[in-house]
Amino acid sequence: MDVTHDAAMSPPDPTRYGRSFADVYDDWYHELPTDDLVGFIRSRVPAPAAVLELGVGTGRVALALASAGYKVTGMDSSEQMLERLALNDPQGRVRPLLADAADPNAHPRADVVVAALNMIFNLTTRVAQTNCLRGCAKAIGSDGILVTETIVAARLTERRTELVTRSVEPGRVVLIATDARPETRPGAGAAGEADLGAALVHGSHLEFTDGGVALRPWTVRTISPAHLDELATTAGLELVERFEDFAENPFDDGSRSQVSVYRRAR
Repeated sequence: MDVTHDAAMSPPDPTRYGRSFADVYDDWYHELPTDDLVGFIRSRVPAPAAVLELGVGTGRVALALASAGYKVTGMDSSEQMLERLALNDPQGRVRPLLADAADPNAHPRADVVVAALNMIFNLTTRVAQTNCLRGCAKAIGSDGILVTETIVAARLTERRTELVTRSVEPGRVVLIATDARPETRPGAGAAGEADLGAALVHGSHLEFTDGGVALRPWTVRTISPAHLDELATTAGLELVERFEDFAENPFDDGSRSQVSVYRRAR
């Protein structure tokens, strides 16, 4: 089903996602596994190494790493998300850090930086994504690693709008409306040339309950693995290895997700 309205083009707001999803994140995403992620990191940098998770949210990944013996700092730009983290972490095993991952000077020193589950995409400009990677390069020094996880988004050559059903249950229906537009490279000319590696997606989860309707807006900038590598190179990083997932299945042209490991360029 198509959505025919124009999505509002608003300036990047690093706190929007937290405001939209902090109150439902644990309910909607609690089933996402972490065992393979923890094992993946343990096989490369054993505990009790220092780990910085970008976009810590309510602590799904960070708490699993803390339970595995890592010294974890969780960065998030959302006070609401960090409040939920505190509720989930009464023992204070994860050190919270309120900061914008797009600030290249905000990242504390760490042996491992983790940007899981499309976190990089939540930074909605090329500059913001590159600055985040610059901060990661500073944080890991000469011996650390950056681990990223994203979907491999379908290539876009034209605008695409959709309305899909996320869930239907007694008392609640959730729909997802999206408006995705391919980016164009600067200087591509009057007609523009589609940059097949990047797209800006404005979306909203529309939650219908007996109490009314909640609109949960979000924006992401999806990029291809090749474009991610390009930004990483600009930020002073180099790719070490890439897999389809944290179980280390091989990455190939048919993969719909990717896990990448970077280090500072040598």
